[in-house]
Amino acid sequence: MSKDAIREAATRFRLAIETTEKSRLSAGFRLFPWGSCGDASVLLGKFLEDQGLGDFTLVIGRSADNQHAWLEQDNVVVDITADQFDGFGGLIHVGDDIWRKRFAERTRCGAASRHVDNGAGSELAGDYRLLADRALLCA
Repeated sequence: MSKDAIREAATRFRLAIETTEKSRLSAGFRLFPWGSCGDASVLLGKFLEDQGLGDFTLVIGRSADNQHAWLEQDNVVVDITADQFDGFGGLIHVGDDIWRKRFAERTRCGAASRHVDNGAGSELAGDYRLLADRALLCA
């Protein structure tokens, strides 16, 4: 898939999160981007899949003092919440994995989209419907 198409879709999805009244979203988005990386990555993965951009794997990385989640597809990393950390410039990261090397311990959690409706995901499913609709309007 084209990195430009992935970046465009990820940018639209982040804009949808930023412009949605946080009280309309589940608690994981209240302080977006801080503490939102898992939920944002899961929903973004489903959105990218629904846009025909392929399957993305949810990755959770851990360091001595932090935990962070992002998406990967082949050699492409997609992260719309990296700006919650000092030393990272930019809102959307689509590219290589240089910055994430600080998270030496990694767990690959399978296709991100499957985490949206995993039983406890009813709140996330509602968030997804709202955010996907808004992201499509941002096109």
